[in-house]
Amino acid sequence: MRGSIDADGRALLRVGIAAERATQPVAIDAWIDTGFTGDLVLPQPIIDRLAPRQSGTVDAILADGSQIEVKTFTCFVNWFGEERRLEVVANDGDYPFLGVGLLLGLELRANYHTMALSLTSPSPSAPGAGPRAVTVASRPSLAAGRPLAGATCSQGSFGSSGVLPFSSVTG
Repeated sequence: MRGSIDADGRALLRVGIAAERATQPVAIDAWIDTGFTGDLVLPQPIIDRLAPRQSGTVDAILADGSQIEVKTFTCFVNWFGEERRLEVVANDGDYPFLGVGLLLGLELRANYHTMALSLTSPSPSAPGAGPRAVTVASRPSLAAGRPLAGATCSQGSFGSSGVLPFSSVTG
């Protein structure tokens, strides 16, 4: 997959996402956020346009100590030739974020000289090409336009397979 780096230095990748299996995806440009350990965060207007099924909620503790509840939705993405079910987090922000949940096992290269971005899949025998797991973030993500300090799953599950439960994410 090819992406780009915009004039503000943000790494962007175009992703096709659909609310149902085998339906026409909607293309979105998502910022790559290595501090977010889930799959995708989508602004509410994109959620409204896709109309996916709500699958749960996540209680997020923001960097200022406040807590918000955000909804999660089931969506589908064609990811390196494989249709994958995702649990997508909705927020009140302006930009979609692509997290580590979709990057695990892949090679991400950002060239700030040419402003090019590539995401490639290693061969199946390559190190790190095995099972994927969500890890704890080491940098803050954004939720509702504010830094996300942590989150807990209050309902359902979360992760690229839709079955990886999590108890906390800190940034």
